[in-house]
Parts: sequence; C-alpha cells; structure tokens
Amino acid sequence: MQRRLGLAKAKYQGPVDRLALYEQLVASVDGVARKGAANPYTSRNGYMTSFIDKQGEVSLRLSKADQAAFIAKYDSRVPVQYGKNMPDFAVAPDDLLERFDSLCPGTWQWTSQVPVVPLERERPHSERA
Repeated sequence: MQRRLGLAKAKYQGPVDRLALYEQLVASVDGVARKGAANPYTSRNGYMTSFIDKQGEVSLRLSKADQAAFIAKYDSRVPVQYGKNMPDFAVAPDDLLERFDSLCPGTWQWTSQVPVVPLERERPHSERA
C-alpha cells in the first residue's frame, strides 16, 4: 500500500552517530534485537526495555529501586516523551553509553522477572480494552 501511494518507509530522524552507538549497545546484549524504524527500541517479555529518541538520548527501563539508584549515581533523570514522563525509565548519560557492560544488566534482569504481557489475541475477551 505504501508503494502505491508513493510513501517512503519511516526512518529515524535523530543524530546518526547516536543511533550507531545505540545499535552497538543493542548488539552487545545476547538475544536482543533492535526494533522500530522511525523510533528504535528494544523489548523483552512484551515490555519496551530501551529506546532512543529523536534528540539521540537513550533511555532504559529499570525497576523502581534500580532507577532511583541509577538517577542518583549518574545525575540522570526520567525521560519525557510527547509531554509525558516515562516513570519506569531513566536517561543514560552520554559517557556511560560507551561503557556498554555497565549499562544494560539491570534492565535485562528486571524485565526477565516481570510477567509476560499477553498478546491481544491470547487475552480473554472480557479483559480486552
């Protein structure tokens, strides 16, 4: 349908060098793949675990305790997307993006412990939105 209408596939509009760093980060974690063309992200068990925004900031999903410690340790903050705080995430500081081993473990450990989000077709009809 897009080809017939002459529409191009969506493409990331942020800084290309930051996207390359994000892709290196994603590639450094076994079993994780980048998703999303215009809005790159990763997910596990049905939860978004990381993303890079149009300004090139990388955010990670963390447990409440890990998030508080991360924000305090790295003088970070909760990201804002489309005017809304993303309470389960913390923005990764620039200097930390190059030290991949320090960045990801908490986000993958926590999301592997939370219940899997069922697909819409797997939920009972009474629970669907």
